[in-house]
Amino acid sequence: MKEVRTLRVTTTPKDEESEPFVSQIIQYDKAGNEISRQEFTGQEEFESKVETIYDANNKVVEVTTYLDENEIAERKKYIRNADGRIEKVNIEFTDGSVSIQTIERDEENNTENWIERDEDGELESREFMKFNEKGSVILKETYDFNDKLTEAFEYEYHPDGEMSIRRHLDQRHKLILETEYKYSESGLLILRVSRNRRGELSDFLKVEYNEKGLPVRQSFSGKYLFEFEYDDNGNTIVEEQYTGETLENRITTEYDENNRQISEDQIKFSRLFEYEYYD
Repeated sequence: MKEVRTLRVTTTPKDEESEPFVSQIIQYDKAGNEISRQEFTGQEEFESKVETIYDANNKVVEVTTYLDENEIAERKKYIRNADGRIEKVNIEFTDGSVSIQTIERDEENNTENWIERDEDGELESREFMKFNEKGSVILKETYDFNDKLTEAFEYEYHPDGEMSIRRHLDQRHKLILETEYKYSESGLLILRVSRNRRGELSDFLKVEYNEKGLPVRQSFSGKYLFEFEYDDNGNTIVEEQYTGETLENRITTEYDENNRQISEDQIKFSRLFEYEYYD
C-alpha cells in the first residue's frame, strides 16, 4: 500500500449561500508522520496551521504554530538525550521573546519537574509529575509564575494498568471532581462517572459494544446519545447523534479498498477526502 503524501479535505455546506471550500490540508512524511496541518473555516478563511519536524527515530524535534498562513505564533524545539527523552524545550514567540523549559528527573523517586523560565531566568510555570512503578502518572501538579499551586490531578489504576480513579484538585489540594472508571471483563470502558466534592453526580458516560468490541452506543448523562454502525472491516459507516430523542446529526462515511475515508455526509455539510501518494 502506497504511503500518503497529502490529504486534502473539501467541505461543501448544504445552504444555498455557501460555496465548497478546502477545509484541511494535511501532509505526511514517508514514515506516516504528520508534518503539516492547515485548517480553514471557509474560502480563504484561515483557522490554524501547525508544522512538525521529526528526527531519524520519528521523535518530534520541532513544532511550529502559526497565527496565519505565514506569521509564526510559537515555535518549540525539543532537545532529547541519547534515549530519546526530552531534556529541554526552547520556545520562541512571535514578538521575539524566548522561554526555556527544562526537565528535572528523579529516577529514584519516579518524579519529573517541567520548569519554564523566560529569557531572564524568571519562572513562568512549573509542572510536577509523579509516576508509579509501571510508568503511569499518579500525580500531576501545575504551578504559576509565583510557584504557587493552581490545580492538581491524582490517578489510581487497576493492577492491569487501567485507570480506576481520577481526582481533580484545587490550589489547596481539595477535591473538585472525582471520576471513576469501570470496565468489562475484556477491559473495555463501560462506565465513567464523575461526582463533585459533596458526592453529587456531575456527569456520566455509558458505553455499549458489539460482539467485536466496537462501541455501538454511548450515552452522556442521559441527555446526549451517540449510536454507531460499522462495515465488515470495523470502519464506522453511520453515526447518529441525539439530544434526548431528537436526531441532531447523522454522519455516513465511505472508505476505499485501503480503508481510507473518502467521503462523509452530514446534515449540514458533506466532505470529500482526496489523497496524493509517494511514488
